[in-house]
Amino acid sequence: MSKKATRWIAVLLASMLLSLTACSGQNVQSSQTADNTADTSTAAASQDKETIYQVALLQSLTQGYYDGIIKVSELKEHGDTGIGTFEGVNGEMIVIDGKVYQALSDGSVKEAADDETVPFSNVTFFESDVAADMTDISDIASFKSALDKTVNEKGRNMFYMVKVSGIFEKMYVRSELKQEKPYKSLDKALETDQREFSYENIAGTVVGLYCPDYMGGLNAVGWHFHFISDDRTKGGHILELSFKNAKAELDITPSFDMKLSDNTDFQNMELAKNVDEAIKKVETETKTNGKKTDNDPSLEIAADAVVSYLGPEGTYTEEAAKYFFKDTNSFIPKKTVDEAIEEVKSGQADYAVIPQENTIGGAVTNYVDALIRETDIYVVGEVIIPINQTLMGIEGASLSDIKTVCSHAQGLAQSKTWRSENLPDAAEKEMDSTAAAASFVAESKDKTIAAVAAPGAAPLYGLTVLAENVQISDANKTRFYVLSKTKNESGKRAVFVANCEASEIDDIIVDAHNAGFETVTLHDRPDGTKLGSYNYLLETEAENISNDMIEKITAHSGVRFAGCFDMSEKTNN
Repeated sequence: MSKKATRWIAVLLASMLLSLTACSGQNVQSSQTADNTADTSTAAASQDKETIYQVALLQSLTQGYYDGIIKVSELKEHGDTGIGTFEGVNGEMIVIDGKVYQALSDGSVKEAADDETVPFSNVTFFESDVAADMTDISDIASFKSALDKTVNEKGRNMFYMVKVSGIFEKMYVRSELKQEKPYKSLDKALETDQREFSYENIAGTVVGLYCPDYMGGLNAVGWHFHFISDDRTKGGHILELSFKNAKAELDITPSFDMKLSDNTDFQNMELAKNVDEAIKKVETETKTNGKKTDNDPSLEIAADAVVSYLGPEGTYTEEAAKYFFKDTNSFIPKKTVDEAIEEVKSGQADYAVIPQENTIGGAVTNYVDALIRETDIYVVGEVIIPINQTLMGIEGASLSDIKTVCSHAQGLAQSKTWRSENLPDAAEKEMDSTAAAASFVAESKDKTIAAVAAPGAAPLYGLTVLAENVQISDANKTRFYVLSKTKNESGKRAVFVANCEASEIDDIIVDAHNAGFETVTLHDRPDGTKLGSYNYLLETEAENISNDMIEKITAHSGVRFAGCFDMSEKTNN
């Protein structure tokens, strides 16, 4: 049978579903508009545990119909588990445990308000029919293949809602910016407004739907997955994943119920149009393809880009650089941040990665100073790395031997509480970096000296781990800036440098707020001219940053724009 014939059968099926009784004995309801969603039929629908309830068609969404059809409150009456999106495709929807979550384009997740409206969704009341352990899944293709074994065994013409919970080695997801009218088709919108996020070793749940082949006129056939982390702070539409072990539960569902819109725009759509290629594109296509970093979708990266960073090898800055630049293999460790920045200024490197702020130690002041004084260098990315400090010494050393502990100033600050309890008499020695401290200990061959450094520095420098997790808090994290000579034109965050007296910074922050920015961080550094005069580093964020917004801040005397970027974070689950 030809694709065209198959498609017309699918469309015919949709018509039948809209006029005949569904398998569950319920009538498929044609929809009201978002302003008229209070419907007495929802009470009956909420009692049906064996129905996939669908709002509109994927065809309508793909072609650009993003207006809400029902409210979140009504959607909850039809299921406690599922996937979808919100009006204007404002993020990805994950429905789990009866709650509706919204994964937004900045990588954050929030619980959706009941009055949010929905243009497309699939939900059901989840009842586990099949449970299985899944192991050694290397990518999304092998994930689908493993789930297909159950589908082939139980029946390919049923619907399946799946939940897979575990710790995922890799989780690569996307969300998208909210669209404004006139709406573009979904594939065109995602070309510019898709945002992608990469996580490692993250605990969470995949929620997915399998649609049979005959649904090609109504939805994407096969599997479609969304993800949400256990702490409900990260999520999105899954583009790629991998894991060692996870628990899968499948709900086999024999019935299907659909709600459409009676809006004139919807009724005039050509829904028999073949949009297979567009659906495939929006389901699977990433924006990186060697041109964009996984962790900052606003930043285009050349395949041969060179990255300098605060070295030597084994620093957290190296970890941040290699996490951020997934497809770049040329890294240059430098002894100081100034040297790393100079590599960019001279054209020897395309980017520099420098520490900026730590949870415990606060701003890394000398590095903040470096950014303040470099007027031709811009922040184009930011990455947050969890910090797990390790105490290490030469082979044969023990805690009782240690008389001196060396590290970077931040490493010393982060381990101070632990050292006061376990090495109260040990002296401190400050080094240029944590890795430099590890290298110093290795070269000294002195059992009385230990280093506080990243865990990876121990094998790199041939040292023995004397104690793990010596930092003050497991919530210890460091933010790193990615710098370039080329200004980035988009992103959710913007940073400004202001040279002014303390009495003036309040006006700048107020004007930033009035322009649509929220303050993320504010660091002050004396400018060296007189008491009360400072350089400020002001980091802000906003949903859609425009040139007009930036110009309202830089209109202040002494304020310059220092970069636009997206933020990413490496998890530590």
